[in-house]
Amino acid sequence: MYDLMIGHNLKPREGDNPAAMAEWSVRDLLRDSQPEAFAIRTDSEGTDNSARAIRGMRELRPGEWEKLTIKEKSEWLIKVHQHVAEQYGFRPYTVGVQRLPANIGGFFNAALRVIVLNESILKDATPARALNAITHESRHGFQWFAVTNPDKVSADVREKVAIWRDNFANYKNPTVHGYRAYYNQPVEVDARAFAESIVKQTLGAGVGS
Repeated sequence: MYDLMIGHNLKPREGDNPAAMAEWSVRDLLRDSQPEAFAIRTDSEGTDNSARAIRGMRELRPGEWEKLTIKEKSEWLIKVHQHVAEQYGFRPYTVGVQRLPANIGGFFNAALRVIVLNESILKDATPARALNAITHESRHGFQWFAVTNPDKVSADVREKVAIWRDNFANYKNPTVHGYRAYYNQPVEVDARAFAESIVKQTLGAGVGS
């Protein structure tokens, strides 16, 4: 969060237009307060940086996961999502857990700006499935950000925007269109690849989603 401390630094010089100077300063501060993906030059760099940040988390040290309560694991999900959002320059979504059908790991809702994961994955003996689920849904959050802000993503991501936009507009629900159509659509293929790469780099294993 940025505090916009305006006033004592806006004393005009002789001949300056005070109103114009104030407007420029405020605009500059507001621009600085907006997230932007300045830290990464490519999509793969964002993946690697996200994995590196997540790999260093205390909750993933040997023996730590088993000690955590469900509440602490839920808080960990939020932090993992925030690491991804920070690397890719989008505003984090609200992350929560609830009881969902056993075959659903979680879902992303762009309109409500929420990610909801199945509480059951936090009861696993290892964090692999939970990490896969939160990074998968976080990737959907980034896909939506890229579609709505193509000028704020790297060039290699911009090449995918048209495909993602069309897919979101014609999303294949497994209940309506069948599992294969759901599984093979571009946004799902991309989200699986991202999550599996994070899990592999972080835990040294792949987990299907």
